[in-house]
Amino acid sequence: MASARTRVPHDPARAGDGGPRILFTPTFYWSEGARAHPEYWAELRALLPADVAAFWTGERVRTPGRDLIRERAREAAALYGRKPVLWFNYGSNDSFRFAMQLPPGRPPRDDLGDEVAGIVVNPMRQASLTRLHALVMGDYLRAPDRYDREAALDRAARRLVGEASAHWLVRCAASWEPYPDTRILGADIEREGAPLVDALLGRLLPAYGQLLAALASLERLDADRPRRSVGALIGELRRGADRYRLLVAALRVRGAEAAGDAAGAAEQRARVDAMLGAADDETASDARVVLDARQL
Repeated sequence: MASARTRVPHDPARAGDGGPRILFTPTFYWSEGARAHPEYWAELRALLPADVAAFWTGERVRTPGRDLIRERAREAAALYGRKPVLWFNYGSNDSFRFAMQLPPGRPPRDDLGDEVAGIVVNPMRQASLTRLHALVMGDYLRAPDRYDREAALDRAARRLVGEASAHWLVRCAASWEPYPDTRILGADIEREGAPLVDALLGRLLPAYGQLLAALASLERLDADRPRRSVGALIGELRRGADRYRLLVAALRVRGAEAAGDAAGAAEQRARVDAMLGAADDETASDARVVLDARQL
């Protein structure tokens, strides 16, 4: 997890009004991990100064927003000996080799705020696209009880690329919704085999087509834009599309292998291997997960 700053309530008698704060990332910063190592947290509760804040990601390292509820935060406070600072870890795209990730559909519950000492969110590595996350999550943090993800995403897109292009940026973002969790994709393919490959292709092929069409429209509109080019953002989307293309190609290889077309599958695999050899490791990473899984 990357470093971050947040505002948390502080005790002026301990930290000095407006003075520096220490935010601490425990070794076991999620509840399951903390419960599994009670001796670790017993020692921290005894030794960690009361004015040092501690990060918490929820029940698990990556906890969906729907599971970030008051009761869980209270349990964490009992484990930690202080209200935790929620690190909303939905966008840890270091684990995904820097794939694009969408702002979450369901952030933490709007009544969570008084049970935690602060909330921070993860950026993406893509510097231009991560502004989409920042703007959407800013809407949530300003008014959790009135948060509307679709409306927030639309406002963020308009702010980033302008009125004419906003629809196409939203379409690009939506095309990533069916993209699988590649950290576990290899194991899932080994376990579920051809049905999973077929289901993935059924979802990804139309989404990939939507991404290419939306990207083409964004690029055309950007070429006509006299000022305020969004070329850097389009470049990040284009690199993501290359990654998408290679994943789809690798899944097609696995589909041909599962269908028993040995000659056709071997030819496809050789072609995809050559494509991967020409790509950088980051762009090729998801496709390699698929091709390196055992035979179906």
